[in-house]
Amino acid sequence: MMLRVIPETFLSPEQQLFLFGGSCLLGIPCGMLFDCFRLLRRLIPHHPAAVAAEDILFPVLCGILLTGYTSSFAAGDFRLYYVIGCTAGFVLYECTLGRIVISIGEVLCRLLRLPFRMLGACFAFICRKGTTRFVKNPQNEKNRQKMYQNHLQDAPEIVYNKNSMKKKVETYGKAQE
Repeated sequence: MMLRVIPETFLSPEQQLFLFGGSCLLGIPCGMLFDCFRLLRRLIPHHPAAVAAEDILFPVLCGILLTGYTSSFAAGDFRLYYVIGCTAGFVLYECTLGRIVISIGEVLCRLLRLPFRMLGACFAFICRKGTTRFVKNPQNEKNRQKMYQNHLQDAPEIVYNKNSMKKKVETYGKAQE
């Protein structure tokens, strides 16, 4: 059952306190979202552009949560103390449960990192073997051609004078030995 507070021109102190408490509780999902971004940054090295995108995405998502809260509980009546309550709940979460969640998340990530690295190494090995069989490596082809050319003899030049031809053929065989 969802409790809906319909704002009037003047909210009673009980309604305002209820909405402030709800906005404080809204800081917990914002803190969890922040922890997800923190763990993601610790696990995967980020490009500065990705860090900037995450830094923009976090307040946008928190703003969407706050807008959804005001539209569902306060019938769209936005007050400044919703933002203050959400910020207070976020800070309280990060100072208490956030540290525990991050430490547990780091331990889990360290435990899961080894199997994923092993799977990644196996996948890379399979990919390397597959490319050497199915895709011709240009460097290997060049080395192979050089090896075959070293074993072949150069054809003697064709000369119309027999005497000069004999000299070239005789010198050709001596130069290769």
